[in-house]
Amino acid sequence: MMDLQFDEEPQYGQFKQSPAEQSYFVRLLLSIGVARDKKQAEYILVGVCIAALVISIAILFFFNSSPQYAPQDTNNPAYQMNARYEGGK
Repeated sequence: MMDLQFDEEPQYGQFKQSPAEQSYFVRLLLSIGVARDKKQAEYILVGVCIAALVISIAILFFFNSSPQYAPQDTNNPAYQMNARYEGGK
């Protein structure tokens, strides 16, 4: 039988992405000309994420109010009975 030996050095280094392995959105921004290089495209995407987060928080706080209840009809007998039990409103 043959003895196999592998003389490979460990590959512990900084990993560089090839253009085919870049994010779809980075490639999209580069191809349509919004960004000049990969770093600028990544900054644009981070800005878009932060803007989406701020808009989501704004929608959550400003448009999430307590439900508005219809005004009570004080001439309704059911309301009058309930008001007697609750302390005469």
